[in-house]
Amino acid sequence: MTAENPITETRRIQHVEMRNIVKRFPGVLANYKVSLDVQAGEVHALLGENGAGKSTLMRQLYGLYQPDEGEILIDGKPQVFHSPADAIRAGIGMIHQHFMLVPTLTVAQNVALGLRSSREPLLDLDKVTGRINALADAYGLKVDPRAYIWQLSVGEQQRVEIMKALYRGAGLIILDEPTAVLTPQEVNDLFTTLRRMVDEGHSLVFISHKLHEVMAISDRITVLRDGKMIGTRLTSEVTRDVLVKMMVGRELKQLEPRPRQPGPVMLKIEGLKTMGDRGAEALHGMDLETPGKSWDWRAYRAMDSASWPNAWRVCARPLPGRSPSGSRILLPARSTREWTRVWPISRKSVCGMAPFASSQWKKTYSCMIIPPLNMHAAFSSISGAWLHMQSIW
Repeated sequence: MTAENPITETRRIQHVEMRNIVKRFPGVLANYKVSLDVQAGEVHALLGENGAGKSTLMRQLYGLYQPDEGEILIDGKPQVFHSPADAIRAGIGMIHQHFMLVPTLTVAQNVALGLRSSREPLLDLDKVTGRINALADAYGLKVDPRAYIWQLSVGEQQRVEIMKALYRGAGLIILDEPTAVLTPQEVNDLFTTLRRMVDEGHSLVFISHKLHEVMAISDRITVLRDGKMIGTRLTSEVTRDVLVKMMVGRELKQLEPRPRQPGPVMLKIEGLKTMGDRGAEALHGMDLETPGKSWDWRAYRAMDSASWPNAWRVCARPLPGRSPSGSRILLPARSTREWTRVWPISRKSVCGMAPFASSQWKKTYSCMIIPPLNMHAAFSSISGAWLHMQSIW
């Protein structure tokens, strides 16, 4: 933002340099003599296979880890970050691959967490909401400050994370695999936002292993392999084949996809209507066919681009009291059923359907309780209705 803009005081960073960074973990050399520099107003992509050391390197810049060797300089001055708070004060923000949001709080509450308030111990939510709306207009980050995080799609939650970094005045923002959980439309929206940020003078580090996205958004590319820096190239002067060889250490042959024939229709939905989490209609007469061995995603493309991420979540996970109405669900060799109430999850399983969460790390019990208890919870029901446990979905 411009200096006179009252939205936030962005901490301008002209140049960040990491010199000869070494990071060791027990039995693992995560980074070895890695050097990287980021200029103001550029998108610098950090490219490499999974496990190449990209995220580890950036977590040291953000203060989550401390380098065992090497140094970090901001505008030529050495810096030592003991925590993310130190990095934030220096003007560095990070958008993690797994978002650091509280699902039961609103957007405004999440943005305000950790910040001083003029109404302590209460949060100054009116002021926060106003600044959120101003940032949303400036950068195209459309999000409702009053919405709860659990009501938002993954793409909307990512906007909240970006909003948090901008609200705190970050001049350099690290994005760790930002497109891993986004739809193609959401990726396009994200890139539009990133270009606006660069136009305003922000520096961005874009961590990815997706070549086509790196080529589309970055100005320079640094490649890591096995924890070591292989080289830095201007995006305009490098080819995909060269980057692939830098990433894996050898040339790869182009593989042609084998033709696939869809099987018989295993599930058919006609005229699906349902209300969304926020009380508005999320689906209005959606049709969907799923051939065996291959999903037909035409329903995705037919839906409104702004509403379908949440709408599909509602379709896949009906909520108690908001079940689909006026629709027909057809299964092979079974009679047509009217979905007039929320089915117990056990009944879905009997019909050959089972849920798979869009965010397993936050919405499953597998990391917290033993599998038998997890399975028991999944097949439990109370008074003929599904036991409402959001984490199962």
